[in-house]
This record gives sequence, structure tokens and C-alpha cells, in this order.
Amino acid sequence: TFLNPFFETNTNLQISCVSSGTNRWDEPFRKIRALAAKMLTSFAKGDFSSKLNVEGAFFLLCASLLSDFPQEKQIDAVRGSGKNHQRTIQSILDFIEQNYPRKISLDEIAKKSKYNRTYVSSFFKSNVGVSFYEYLIRVRLRHALHELNTTQKSLTEIALDSGFPDLKAFSTRFKLVFETSPSQYRLKVGNEGNFHSLENQRNYLPLDRGNVEQKLIEYQQKEHIDCSSLSSLINKTQPQDNLDRQEIKRLCNALLQIVQ
Repeated sequence: TFLNPFFETNTNLQISCVSSGTNRWDEPFRKIRALAAKMLTSFAKGDFSSKLNVEGAFFLLCASLLSDFPQEKQIDAVRGSGKNHQRTIQSILDFIEQNYPRKISLDEIAKKSKYNRTYVSSFFKSNVGVSFYEYLIRVRLRHALHELNTTQKSLTEIALDSGFPDLKAFSTRFKLVFETSPSQYRLKVGNEGNFHSLENQRNYLPLDRGNVEQKLIEYQQKEHIDCSSLSSLINKTQPQDNLDRQEIKRLCNALLQIVQ
């Protein structure tokens, strides 16, 4: 990769940037949160100045990762243990994929993986990004969407086939995530002839939903992230040490690939 010339052979750089209930409001994490919020709100505007703001915030975010968070070099032996963790996670994910229609508990996963329940819960969330039960719900909803799109089964049949205990539980979770009921969704895709409108999409919160936009603005204000200053940064700052703009972008892309 682009960073290889800077490090010893057979090493990887890992940046530890994981927030918790005790450190999420520390300055480094507030800065990361503010810059990410600036990228999102600027990207949504879509004009030329906003594009510069996105790029400026991106560069600053990469610099913050390098300057504010601990870095570790990983040799092959250490990376090997990481591969074992990946195999364990993949085994759990495969088990969920094969068994989501029935009742699955965290205790069952712990017994299968030969770890205690508390460790599995923490291990799963730190590697997947969501809790075991939240991931299980997402798998079940994905299956339910496929059934709504491609079959004429009743809603109750779809709910039970997807692993929900009853139609009410299915409808409640579906509406919470997609902001429409299963019956309304089926009617809409049937009328539009679009049988995969949600099935293969990631689920993002719209900026105008609830207090999402206000929250993003608050994150930026707390760290004094100013739109005009970022545009000015991009316009006035010239690359140094014979690094052109494309090389800087490649460096940032490389940084994102190594952050875990």
C-alpha cells in the first residue's frame, strides 16, 4: 500500500479509536464526531463550497486519527490472532444466518463458541459494531423484506418464517426501522413494480428525521467547526514536500484502510 515505505517489512499500523461510555466526550472523540458531522451535513448540501468542506473535514479527520489516538505496529504473529477472531466472528454470523427463523439466544452462541456469555456479547459488538440481538433483528428484517418482495405469503406467515414471535412484534420493529408498516410497504412496491427498493439498501437516518440535523449541528458547534474556515483551508493550503493532491488522497485512503 501507499504507507508500506514508511514501515518495517511485514507490519501493519493499527489505530485504536474506540469510544465508550467513559471516554466518548473526551476531546479527541468530540473532534472526530464534529468532523464526521461536518462531512455529512456538507455533503447533503451538494454545492461547490460544500464539496470543499467535505474534503477539508476529511483531511482534518485523518490528521486527528494519527495525532490523537495510540498507534501500534502489528507483526505477522499478532495479525494471526486477529485472523482467529475473524474466523470466530464469521462462524457466529454463519450460525445466525442458518438459524434466524428459530429462537436463538446469546447463551446458545456462547456455548457454541466455548466462551462465557459476557465475553461473547462484548466480543460480538466490538467486532460487528452492533449487539448480537440487534444484528439478529436486522437479519430477520432482511429476510422479511425478501419475502414481501417476492412472495404472496400472508404477513403472519412472513413474520413467523423470519423468526419473529408474532405479527405484532414484526410490524412494530419493521415500522421502527423503515418508517412504514409491512402492509404499506408491500402495497407500495407492488404499485411501483420495484421489488428490491429496500431489500439491498443500507438503512440510514434521514437528516430531517427528529433531532438528527440539530444533533449534527451541536457536534460541530461544540468543537467550533466552521464551514468557511474549511473552504479557506482547501483553497489556500498548498501541498508540501512534493506531495500532490492525488498523493494526499491516496494517503488518506490508506489511513482509512488501516484504522480498526
